[in-house]
Amino acid sequence: MKWQRTLRSWFPPGIVRWSAMLTVALLVLVWIVPSWRLVPILEPEAIVPLHYNIYFGVDFVGKWYWVYFLPGFGTAVFIANAILSVKERKESKVFSDMLSITYFVVALFVTAAMFFVLLINV
Repeated sequence: MKWQRTLRSWFPPGIVRWSAMLTVALLVLVWIVPSWRLVPILEPEAIVPLHYNIYFGVDFVGKWYWVYFLPGFGTAVFIANAILSVKERKESKVFSDMLSITYFVVALFVTAAMFFVLLINV
């Protein structure tokens, strides 16, 4: 019971809880899908395209492990905004809700970017 009370204090009802759950689901997806689809088909020292531009074609390439920069960035933004959101909840609920929406929107962009990275590689 104590852990439920602690969890409720971290994620109050409403937009903060839903955006946190959806963000975690998206970030888990973004971490798992490259490991499932991309890494098994690559050689250990493979160079992969990481960005595609309609004017220049592939304009950024790197080692295969740079694919995990996007999920790492999304996770770092989520953790930082979640900590700030929880700390600022007592001061300003509007600011806390804005941070929650921000980390959800960042997770959406990271998911879309990872989709396109996988699209040009697989």
